[in-house]
Amino acid sequence: MDEILTVAELRSRYQGEWVLLTDLELDEHRRVRAGRVVAHDTDREKVYSAGFSVAPPRHLAALCFKEPEPGTAVAF
Repeated sequence: MDEILTVAELRSRYQGEWVLLTDLELDEHRRVRAGRVVAHDTDREKVYSAGFSVAPPRHLAALCFKEPEPGTAVAF
């Protein structure tokens, strides 16, 4: 997990999973464009917990590439 991947590459590689990123590349609106994968899993808590093992400074982002369950509200 040493390469920096774009959001499109992450979506295709980690479909159905949560992904934790570092070494973030952001756009002018501070949205994630790319990053280096620290952890990925279908379990959100496992991915969030992996953030504690990242050395400071911790500039992290968690992205979800799962389809929302019916009736789930999604905010962007």
